[in-house]
Amino acid sequence: MGFKESAAEVDGFAKVSNSQWVLRGEGQLERFSRDNAGFDPHRIDTLSAPVSISYFGSQGLFTSVIGTYVNQKIDREFASPIYEGSKRDNVGRDGFFLLDAVLGFRLPKRRGALSVEVRNLFDHEFLYRNASLSSIVINDITINPNVTNRFIPDRTIMMRLTLHF
Repeated sequence: MGFKESAAEVDGFAKVSNSQWVLRGEGQLERFSRDNAGFDPHRIDTLSAPVSISYFGSQGLFTSVIGTYVNQKIDREFASPIYEGSKRDNVGRDGFFLLDAVLGFRLPKRRGALSVEVRNLFDHEFLYRNASLSSIVINDITINPNVTNRFIPDRTIMMRLTLHF
């Protein structure tokens, strides 16, 4: 079975309006294709375009708001519902917009940072499949243990502590 994967990334832009505010954007196009594979996708095209605005305070406070538009087309030989009881199939095109937020504090003397991140702030449900096709299903959610999914159709809240020694 042959497969082909390609990705193109558009160098993003970053605009620093002063020493505390940053506006950033980028674009990425991923294409995955292989011979027809029955129930698994044989073609996945994904376009993502995140835009963010960030604030970095002089006392250590930082925050970001990130909006990401994603458009994905999935082709497969046999369609099935996204999850049991769903009226949507796991084939076709889906476009969606996600809003993420970060709030954190840099520790004194650059010793690290503590932050809270919320992804998919408005808990938007969507069809998304990464190009890595080995996955498991837990509670009707497909998870690939080898790949961190950037786009998850549930609100995710994370706390992160980074220490520098």
